[in-house]
Amino acid sequence: MENVKHNLISPSTADFKYQWSYNLSDNRIVTVQSGVDSQNAFGALIKNTFTAQFDHSTTKVLFFEISGTVIFGSLQ
Repeated sequence: MENVKHNLISPSTADFKYQWSYNLSDNRIVTVQSGVDSQNAFGALIKNTFTAQFDHSTTKVLFFEISGTVIFGSLQ
């Protein structure tokens, strides 16, 4: 959640009210997806979706994307 907030225009308005989905593949890669409401630069409340992947055994982040913009890595 902190990584998501860090990439929002108004992190103090973040509301993580959407259901989170989790997937484990190859017994090590965890994919997390959800959404967060937050205010944009004009003060309007918008939904931002995000996807993160990390290696379960090392907790190393492999991929992070928010609202269609890849912040880090490539989807595994």
